[in-house]
Amino acid sequence: NESNIKTVSLTVTGANDAPIIEDVTNVVNENDLNDSLLVPNYNYSGLLTGIDADLNDTVNFEYVGNLIIKLTTTQSAIVAAVNADTAESLAFLKAEFTQAISNPLIATVISEYATLQNVAAGILAAPSVSTLVTYLNSFEEVTVDVATGEITVEGEVPQSYVNKLEEENLLFIDVQTDGNYTISSPLFNSMQEDQSIKFTFDYSTNSSETN
Repeated sequence: NESNIKTVSLTVTGANDAPIIEDVTNVVNENDLNDSLLVPNYNYSGLLTGIDADLNDTVNFEYVGNLIIKLTTTQSAIVAAVNADTAESLAFLKAEFTQAISNPLIATVISEYATLQNVAAGILAAPSVSTLVTYLNSFEEVTVDVATGEITVEGEVPQSYVNKLEEENLLFIDVQTDGNYTISSPLFNSMQEDQSIKFTFDYSTNSSETN
């Protein structure tokens, strides 16, 4: 005996699947950066990738912001100066730190341009090595490790300062819709071998249907 015939009905509704992207981490030596016509070791170029489950969709990339700059330097001379704790070592440290905050990338992390004069004044006014280190460590963005001589400045740069750096031709971050991106700065070429700089920024994607 055969049963009655019945029907299976399945409806699949379309969905605009969000592209899948991942964090990207790269480490590169200054000498491996790309040269420009006027400045050697000027920029880094990379490629962002994304996957969209929708076969007919094209993934478009864009820069979101939230730029974080981390600058690190390690100097044995700093350890020696801290341990010596003399007038000469204090003068050396004041000169080192005053010069450091003149770096525009550090300036945008530590404070507003208008108040850098006050930071420099605070450095120069420190009566002792310990007071100077305490003063610098009072900034949320600054860490001075007197045991290793490592100085780290890290913080998020407001978009207004990112714009100012671009206006002054000091930093450019460009993310193309196809995922190609570049980070460029003439300041890369002024770095010493005991220095490093790390850039972190957010990006996102959207998808568009390809006809």
